[in-house]
Amino acid sequence: MDFNGDGFSDILLDYFTNVPGIKELLIFNPEKNDFERIVDFTNFPSAIKIKGTDFYYSYHRSGCADNNWDSDLFKIIDNKAIHFGNIKGIGCGIDNENGIYINKVNGQKLEQIKFTPREEGYWDGKWEFIEKYWTKNHNKFE
Repeated sequence: MDFNGDGFSDILLDYFTNVPGIKELLIFNPEKNDFERIVDFTNFPSAIKIKGTDFYYSYHRSGCADNNWDSDLFKIIDNKAIHFGNIKGIGCGIDNENGIYINKVNGQKLEQIKFTPREEGYWDGKWEFIEKYWTKNHNKFE
């Protein structure tokens, strides 16, 4: 599988955990004729490349029977997965907490840039929302 779209086959190693999609990534480096491990890639389960960009986004459930979830925006830079943005969905919290939180990530800091309130358990269409949001807005997180 060519994970990063550079024309060379890469290696994805699956972890057997209670969080689906956690993998190690080894990217082929043609200059060294060897594979290089991507540091912190396991922090971004079920990663998908945003076409035509250097960005990827991930998804993982965050509790409450997948009514709480996260999607993270990241890039691979110098063999390390670097976190740029986060969408947090809360669907089984206290009423005024339920909704979608969009955050810019700077190191360990989260800066909330948008909150959209939603009703409890509203997650129909979340996959399309995540894909469309990151595809349209990834460049706002650099």
